[in-house]
Amino acid sequence: MDEHDVQFHVSSVYNLVITMLRAYSVGAMLTPFLLQYIVDTFYISTIASICFLFATVFTKIEPKRFYFSLLFSTFIGINSGFMMQYAHYTDKFILPSAIILTIGTFTIFSHASKHISQQAMVLMQGYLCSALWGLVMFGVFTILFPSTFGGAEILYCCIGILVFCGFVTYDTALMYDRIRKGDIDHYHHALNLFLDIVNLFVKIVRILIKLKSKNK
Repeated sequence: MDEHDVQFHVSSVYNLVITMLRAYSVGAMLTPFLLQYIVDTFYISTIASICFLFATVFTKIEPKRFYFSLLFSTFIGINSGFMMQYAHYTDKFILPSAIILTIGTFTIFSHASKHISQQAMVLMQGYLCSALWGLVMFGVFTILFPSTFGGAEILYCCIGILVFCGFVTYDTALMYDRIRKGDIDHYHHALNLFLDIVNLFVKIVRILIKLKSKNK
């Protein structure tokens, strides 16, 4: 595949990511409205997002896959809406600041992917997967034992940001590598990048909330 075709498919991936982020924003804005009528909005949105994620991954029919990806993004946005509401209540500048920081971080580390070798990608895959499992386990412990691990939330989010910066670099490099080899599954690449961006954004928001709360 020549470089012109590669850039065409990469732009298709980014266009899909932008569309999914718009759906994510819509979902976040729907959260206050849904809470008025559905008490278990958080649990429903979590289950629905998992269902639509699997539907997007395993469905091969193009129109259905597109709508499933948008529904997945919307329910992820609804899930994040609780945190965004609290952030806006804490300080109205938290969300705009988090958006700017997320865009800047994503831009820097996606460009860094151009300097990653194949050998480095293999090493990164192992380290990042191990770090991700570590974050998941630590997150579970903070939920089960909040009094013990509650003070470590800023450290947890900082490590999470570093991990997902690595994933941005890795997933971007992987996207270019696979597209050059003929893999033009835009949804697979878009889902990876979308989740990287959302996780970066959420952890930045959580850090800003904690810092603002301490200042108050």
